[in-house]
Amino acid sequence: MPYPSDLNDDQWALLAPVFNAPGKRGRKHGDDLRTVVDAMLYIAQTGCQWRYLPESFGAWIRVWSQFRRWSRNGTWARAVTVLPATARQADGRTEGVSAVAARTLGQHHDLEVRRVGWDDKQPVFRPIRHAWRVEVAHGRLGRSRRFAKSFENTTISATGWLHVACIATTLRHLSQERPRQCRGPVAA
Repeated sequence: MPYPSDLNDDQWALLAPVFNAPGKRGRKHGDDLRTVVDAMLYIAQTGCQWRYLPESFGAWIRVWSQFRRWSRNGTWARAVTVLPATARQADGRTEGVSAVAARTLGQHHDLEVRRVGWDDKQPVFRPIRHAWRVEVAHGRLGRSRRFAKSFENTTISATGWLHVACIATTLRHLSQERPRQCRGPVAA
């Protein structure tokens, strides 16, 4: 039975090239790579301890060692960079909108496009419009229970879990309108 944090086929198709990148020494991973990623997403969402990972994900030590490896070699960071372009395309936004493409868009629709923020350095608090988006992003990342406490007490691990939470949030955004697909037959 799949967990709510499991990847569907479309999501795995987006991430598989990042995790299956060829290495210098040939094949790096086993056939259960998708299950390992699902296990990491499960831990990020539920906050369970490594040793309490359900047996359906395989040996917890395999998942733990793969998480450490990907956190150290930048695989999580590469996965985070792949997803925003896909999310922008799914939302109907073009990639790489520059300040020129924004001004042109504003001119076509009779709008003024300005950079958000204050140029003058006054010691007076003035709220910045649209800054709430940052707070919303922090709230969404806070849904990952693994952020309750840094259990490994390393910067690399904390950064890895932040990447996993960003990936899970982006994947949730991408699949909001699509129904979930199960990996295999489900017993009735």
